Amino acid sequence: MRRFLDLMSDHRLFAFYRLTAYSGARRGELLNLRWPDVDWKAPALRIRGSVGLVDGARVEGTTKGGRERVVSLDAGTVDVLRAHRRRQLEDLRLAGDSWSIPGTSSRPGSASRSTQTP
Repeated sequence: MRRFLDLMSDHRLFAFYRLTAYSGARRGELLNLRWPDVDWKAPALRIRGSVGLVDGARVEGTTKGGRERVVSLDAGTVDVLRAHRRRQLEDLRLAGDSWSIPGTSSRPGSASRSTQTP
């Protein structure tokens, strides 16, 4: 895993990969996260729900266990999230009125497709 993370450290989805490796959260749970779910002081994530595809449509729902939970974050992951947030804010500033989430899709499969080889 460390080798993979080293190789992907410059990838636009690196924060997602790091959270996948270090949080124990499921893909759908991570794709459902929003910045307010990050507690920078604790540091921790509040996992409130999950997202998936049903018949090609994005569907938000509960976690597999049906309950919210809090996942502690290590200092390295917090650093990665802070850097990711700074890049997002810079992208927002540069895009102005044409802003959309850079390089992503609202569809849960986009995180998987980004690492597949053609």
